[in-house]
Amino acid sequence: MNEYINQNDANNLLKADSFLKRMNCFLGKNEKAPRDSSQLIVGIEYWVADNDLRYIGIYKSPVQDFIGKENMNLIRTQAEFLKYANKDIETNVIGDDNEYLIPIASIENNNVYAFKNEENENMIVQREVKHFNYYRVKNGTHIISKHKAYYGCQIPLKHDAKRKNLS
Repeated sequence: MNEYINQNDANNLLKADSFLKRMNCFLGKNEKAPRDSSQLIVGIEYWVADNDLRYIGIYKSPVQDFIGKENMNLIRTQAEFLKYANKDIETNVIGDDNEYLIPIASIENNNVYAFKNEENENMIVQREVKHFNYYRVKNGTHIISKHKAYYGCQIPLKHDAKRKNLS
């Protein structure tokens, strides 16, 4: 690291920093976290590769208020891990398609979102923390939240012409 610092080598410094952060990667090949109840990994970030940081969110919690910190492991709580495009209080949905599905996981309970586009503005409350809710939004929508949130990568909603139309 000192050699990279002395040479002002930003590219290798970033790679080394990413590697050090990933040394405790939870879902590595020989990792025991999915089978270890003491590994409280739900609701945190982890590195998969140098350029692949993901968030482990609660999946389908019927009574999230009663889960408790001691159960934030993969034994007692179902989870999903998603790539996220942004961790902030706002994001923009921009792309080539008309509509998108965007997963959002709030860092705080009762986070309020304002979804704004050319046509209208909608306010939505996301009650559960650390849980990805999926919102259908139009291209060009600007999302602003009261608290920080993980904004997952946007999923285009379009029909593939190679597949049968079910409607």
